[in-house]
Amino acid sequence: MQTNLKWTLIGEDKAEAFLTETSTPGIVYGRDPELLPDNFTDMPGVSSYYARDFITPQSCENGFTVRGEMVVSRADDDLMKNYLYVFAQNSEGAVFFKGPYKNFAGHHVNSGQGFPAGSIFGNTPFSGS
Repeated sequence: MQTNLKWTLIGEDKAEAFLTETSTPGIVYGRDPELLPDNFTDMPGVSSYYARDFITPQSCENGFTVRGEMVVSRADDDLMKNYLYVFAQNSEGAVFFKGPYKNFAGHHVNSGQGFPAGSIFGNTPFSGS
């Protein structure tokens, strides 16, 4: 599992919408890719975006509380590439993400292959909930 990943701040406008729309723990939400944090605008071929809150948020380094996970899916030739991230809040309430986590079944699947988005979640060091 990747351990050298860094926390990246999500802009305030996107963070507020993000937290409001993923407020029921355990539910996987399909989200509009245009609502992705601005840091993802250069990622080519993004076709879908999902998020879920943890039932029990996880405390971690630097006073961060990991609240959940998000999956960004993108087309690349005949592959669908799925990237898993975690999102967290710091003690001031700012929202950050960390990732991508890629060591899971379903990171790369053939385009058009049925693959349940919910099965991608739960593959980070914080996925205990």
